[in-house]
Amino acid sequence: DDPGKNSPLDFDVGDTITLEAWVDLHAIGEGQNIYVLGKGRTNNQGFARENQNYALRLRGVDGTARVSFLFRSRDGGKNSAPEYHRWNSDIGFKPGSGWHHLAVSYTFGQPDSICGFLDGKPVAGSWDMGDATKSAPVVDDDQLWIGSALGGSANNTCSGLIDEVASYRHALSKQNIDDRYRIDAPEPIAPPVEMTEAGVGKVLVQPFDGVTEAISASSVDIAVIFSNN
Repeated sequence: DDPGKNSPLDFDVGDTITLEAWVDLHAIGEGQNIYVLGKGRTNNQGFARENQNYALRLRGVDGTARVSFLFRSRDGGKNSAPEYHRWNSDIGFKPGSGWHHLAVSYTFGQPDSICGFLDGKPVAGSWDMGDATKSAPVVDDDQLWIGSALGGSANNTCSGLIDEVASYRHALSKQNIDDRYRIDAPEPIAPPVEMTEAGVGKVLVQPFDGVTEAISASSVDIAVIFSNN
């Protein structure tokens, strides 16, 4: 819940926001927009329907999930009608490929300030809806939601896992992002087992612990030995 006006959850023109999360996405359709973290656009009673203050999302493009940032500008008079502004990264990741780290940093009113990150590295992107703008975003006291929007719309709800969601009122540096993404994967544990330990009528299974995607498949062996006369 938003605690009230001018709360830490509210971001207006001139404010800098950074949103980040780890996501293990199971599936995403072409053109589908999955919410990771978003304020507003909940369909809660008492709030405007198109009140997106900000959102970190994933957009399905060419079989990949792209880092996406969305907000709606508020009515600024004749020269600034309210509209959505959406930025998408040029590259993404395949659904079902495990955990990925996402982050977006933006200063409202400074369209060139947008920075996206995927798995610790900066990613280029473009505004494909509403264009870059200096307009102020919608700000109200609607809720902050994780993993869904629009009253729990299935088309906008994350099919997968979300972890370590965070928002900041400042920009994170490339080093900050790299530090958050760095993974210290454990070395595989492969206790030595002699082939002769499998006797007649027995099955020897040799488990390996700590096997991750970061470890080359060429270095991993799982031995299942059948012993028979």
